[in-house]
Amino acid sequence: MAKVIRKGGNISIVGIHTGNIPIYEIMKKSITIRGGKCPVQKYWKYCLQKIESGELDPTFIITDKGTLSDGPKFYEKMNNKEDGCIKVFIRPESNASENILQDFSRN
Repeated sequence: MAKVIRKGGNISIVGIHTGNIPIYEIMKKSITIRGGKCPVQKYWKYCLQKIESGELDPTFIITDKGTLSDGPKFYEKMNNKEDGCIKVFIRPESNASENILQDFSRN
């Protein structure tokens, strides 16, 4: 990561970064790192309206589905970039969540 940034450059990380950060390279090149998370609450109502009206279909990004007990397996798949695993829909292991999972099974 730091090898492609110019001296005095910037790195912005949005979301969760799980890789190693080369501190020596960053310090040597005076690189600035900024991080943050998306302000979900700001956009949530707008996006939900688009999803409910059918204008936006978020299911294309869901590559895998499973239960909470499958969570560690899916984190491993995402970390290793196995089988094109990008976004996992994880549900609690109860019948109450079956309707939610069926809503996302349009793929």
